[in-house]
Amino acid sequence: MIKNIVKASLLLAAITVMMGACSKDDKPGDPPVPSGGKSMKLTITTTGLQAGDHLTMNVAGSTISGTAKTLYKLNNITQENQPAFNVDQAKLAAGPVVIESVVPLFLTAVSLGGFSAPGHSFTVKIIPVIDGKEQAAVSKAFTTQASSQTYRFE
Repeated sequence: MIKNIVKASLLLAAITVMMGACSKDDKPGDPPVPSGGKSMKLTITTTGLQAGDHLTMNVAGSTISGTAKTLYKLNNITQENQPAFNVDQAKLAAGPVVIESVVPLFLTAVSLGGFSAPGHSFTVKIIPVIDGKEQAAVSKAFTTQASSQTYRFE
């Protein structure tokens, strides 16, 4: 039950982020929409993730035009026709996960959700590199209480 709630909340968060980024309801005086996009590379690592834990990660993105369907490579494998996809717990536990843009992007949103088995916690760390420049890393610690977090990279 908790796993389904976490998955549903992550999906809703990703959709909300993407709809907000792709709004066509600009009003006079709004700042101009950028004309290009950025290269993005995210390296995701976990510390302390165990078999009894639960972790879900969704990735969604958009180009300026919003028309491209193939946006990313996941561990060097192109994610054909998938502007959004899930990274399963087994991949996250196996080692660093690298997500790279294959086209210039306006936005990438990463939604994390999960909880740890009793007796410990685990951490997820994301190191973003935007247009070739490393940005400040972000991290999220998970305990036995289910929680979720969405990060936006622009």
